[in-house]
Amino acid sequence: MVVASLRSVVTIVALFTAYYVVPVDDLGREGALLRIVAGCAVIVGIVVFELRRIIDATYPMLRTVEGVSVVLPLILIVFAGSYLVLADADSDAFSEPLDHTASLYFTVTTATTVGFGDITPVTDTARVAVMLQMVSNVFLLGVAIRLMLQGVKVNQMNKAAQRTGAP
Repeated sequence: MVVASLRSVVTIVALFTAYYVVPVDDLGREGALLRIVAGCAVIVGIVVFELRRIIDATYPMLRTVEGVSVVLPLILIVFAGSYLVLADADSDAFSEPLDHTASLYFTVTTATTVGFGDITPVTDTARVAVMLQMVSNVFLLGVAIRLMLQGVKVNQMNKAAQRTGAP
């Protein structure tokens, strides 16, 4: 349990460190949306990878916690990074300028559906990006967590079958 917790903490710290350290390229509006699509594809790939690890794990619930600890921050970072790129390409995209922290803050308030309203998307491109985040949050988190928990169930059924000698 200690090793799993350490791996989760190290993964989260590494992801957020990379978010703050990796420079924002001038990709333009289309680049921001492309970054969202590519990021979501990476997240789906990681969910599939984690699901396989959960099914084969000795402690599947710990593996599930580790999987969620990768997927959740990654979703936030993908969108926060995309908003940074978008704000860099179009200073009028949001109601105020976005730096790394403001972008992450906006992403978290959107993901948690709190939405204080202090930062809002202004342009259609920014609104589309935020709508993609809203749909992705519901879909990716819901599906990812459901699949990972289903992986725990499959793991437990496999172990029960091995104990009873069933195929």
